[in-house]
Amino acid sequence: MSDVLKYELYKDDCLNILKTLLDNSLDSIVTDPPYGINFMNSRWDYNIPSIEIWKECYRVIKPGGHLISFGGTRTYHRLVVSIEDAGFDIRDQVQWIYGSGFPKNLDVGKSIEKSFEGDNSNESQKWSGWGTALKPEHEPICLARKRLDDTVVKNVLKWGTGSINIDACRVDGTKESRWPANIIHDSSEEVVSCFPITNIRPGSPTRNNKAGPYSSERTWSTSKTPGQQGRGYTDTGSAARFFYSAKAGKSERDAGLNGFPSLIRNDGRNQDLFTGNNPYNRGNNPKVNHHPTVKPIDLMRYLCRLVTPVGGTLLDPFMGSGSTGIGALLEGFNFVGIENNEEYFEIAKSRIEYFVNNGVK
Repeated sequence: MSDVLKYELYKDDCLNILKTLLDNSLDSIVTDPPYGINFMNSRWDYNIPSIEIWKECYRVIKPGGHLISFGGTRTYHRLVVSIEDAGFDIRDQVQWIYGSGFPKNLDVGKSIEKSFEGDNSNESQKWSGWGTALKPEHEPICLARKRLDDTVVKNVLKWGTGSINIDACRVDGTKESRWPANIIHDSSEEVVSCFPITNIRPGSPTRNNKAGPYSSERTWSTSKTPGQQGRGYTDTGSAARFFYSAKAGKSERDAGLNGFPSLIRNDGRNQDLFTGNNPYNRGNNPKVNHHPTVKPIDLMRYLCRLVTPVGGTLLDPFMGSGSTGIGALLEGFNFVGIENNEEYFEIAKSRIEYFVNNGVK
């Protein structure tokens, strides 16, 4: 690869494109595939990726190359088993925790009242307060690795893959700060207030005290105690001292999409029982970037940086609206993206071109 960043975008079924790629030619894979829940009545989300797709991903990635894949809470087990059956070693599960989830809940009492003729007030009151869903506040992320060619050291020296970039992903970007964890959160008070407050003596292990009010992660110190060789920290505050990333806002979602039409996309639920005010299109508002699962760019930058060697090439076989590609290119990596849906492909293409030309502020 030259010093100029390169990206290749394909509008096609990912299996067709994967079969054209060379063995051991890519450094990492970061993707947000269909969750297999027929999301919003969309055929593209009817099934999780097949083992055949993950086997092709395994073939094209270098030995020791890492795969990061988002999953749904209900179908994550199927995703991980398929990735493992394709040959990958499962290394960890990362949790992205956020406070802005919206339950896709059926109000049983109100539904009884609406669904039956006559006087059902007793039954509807009996089931008042009963529902069908918890509030979603996290997404599981699979971290996997292609099997090594000999030891980690020999693999790193031969292929440039096999390890993750710890220092580049510490919380504040310095070698003295917190080790990157398998928890990522959106820094909302709702989430952070669930973590305990910690008071740490110099050089001592962490002690958890009772949960207290939110303490901003932007104010705590991460300086190591001199002479302690990293055994402890001298900071005090919320235990939620991890990388944080809020969900993508409208300006980020729509950047680069001038001239694209605004469209209404609801989640396909029975409108006789539910209004259009649903979690993916609250108020039935038209949206320019109407992809339902747009990931924040800073989150994708972090994940790309974690698993991709300097100057490496990253693949996203389920590109969606292009957040992985934006993150990869802004971090200085080359990118290969594949998307089968024509509408989403055009959105991804325009967003990627915009951020490549303009960067981020």
